[in-house]
Amino acid sequence: MLTDNNNNQDGTPSTLGKKYINILDPSHPLAAGLSGQVTVFNTTPTDTYWWQIGRGQLAPGVKRIAESLLDVPITGVSGDYGNDLNNAAFSVDAGDYVVYRKNLGGSTVLPNSNEMAVPVGAAHYNLWRSRYGNASAANDGNQHAILAADVGAALYGNGAPGSPTTALGRRVFFFVSDFGFFDLTADGVKLFDAAIDWAAAHPGSGSGSLSSAVPEPTGLILAAIGLFAGLAFRRHRDPIS
Repeated sequence: MLTDNNNNQDGTPSTLGKKYINILDPSHPLAAGLSGQVTVFNTTPTDTYWWQIGRGQLAPGVKRIAESLLDVPITGVSGDYGNDLNNAAFSVDAGDYVVYRKNLGGSTVLPNSNEMAVPVGAAHYNLWRSRYGNASAANDGNQHAILAADVGAALYGNGAPGSPTTALGRRVFFFVSDFGFFDLTADGVKLFDAAIDWAAAHPGSGSGSLSSAVPEPTGLILAAIGLFAGLAFRRHRDPIS
């Protein structure tokens, strides 16, 4: 995982008229030569839009290329099994270990456990340990639009199958959700193309990365979406009432 959690904000009030992201690292290839505030959606003040946002702290090896400018409500943090607010924020602390211990071996699905299978066991402990100290609060400055992890980057995970601790290939988090592609601006498409190109590229042997690395599934999904978009008509959205 690149970030603590993510969610869709499809057609919600927090997306009303929101069409911008803020480029934080214009030097990265995923910035596509853009910088500062960029208009990514063709929308009007009465439209709601198809946003995917990352939320909370980043895994150690992840680079934050752009931030979301949405005003979304506070969300839970992975590993916060107590699911309790502390000073207007959710956080992972010692109290969540107590909840884990009380439910160890049981069939109760713990809050913020990333839908891990029960019974509660070692994987739940590993999740709590890897997120200890993480927190999420409304407007905490940790709402992400574009993220990148290169080959070998440290990710959130516990080393189990499907939950790696390092990236075997390049990984990208991108802000478009569902049908959002059809309303991207020219700059939005430029960013999308840059994400595909970077994720699908094989790092050179001189970069210090694995030259034999293959694209991560994320890159392949982006490519498939791009192909689908090229064959489809632009989706019309009616203003909300």
